[in-house]
Amino acid sequence: MIRIVLSLLLNFVLVNLAFGQSPMPDSMEHEHKMIQIPESALQPRLDVRLYKDTQSGFNLVIETQNFELEPPELAGDNPVNVLEGHAHVFINGDKVYRAYGRFIHLPANLFVEGVNQVMVSLNDHDHNTWSRGAKMVMATMVIDTRKTPFQQHHFAVFSVKN
Repeated sequence: MIRIVLSLLLNFVLVNLAFGQSPMPDSMEHEHKMIQIPESALQPRLDVRLYKDTQSGFNLVIETQNFELEPPELAGDNPVNVLEGHAHVFINGDKVYRAYGRFIHLPANLFVEGVNQVMVSLNDHDHNTWSRGAKMVMATMVIDTRKTPFQQHHFAVFSVKN
């Protein structure tokens, strides 16, 4: 049963991304608009890694290229072709954090027992999601907290590894 749910969820995300649609629920899309990456800017790239914390929950690592994670107070000190902003972290469709740095602890109470989705998007200082065409700069993973290894699927639109 779990494999069927994971397969359906992964297929839903991949099909929507392939056709340039957002895998986020409508409520999240209305909350934050997409903003086009200027042609003069380098393509920002994003990947995420998740590790089981030794005491509780998980530790998230946000990896970026051509993007500066920083608070608005530090804006403007990057080369003109490198975008800046912050990341939004979603768990099971709910925005749980705004990240200005690479490392975040995600407490266990943010997760349900079993299958969970963790998604990260790169955003400008006005909270708009950076995009190229209709594709957001985002990475997502599906985990199962009951299994070892817990990570089941991982996908990034503009991956650091590309």
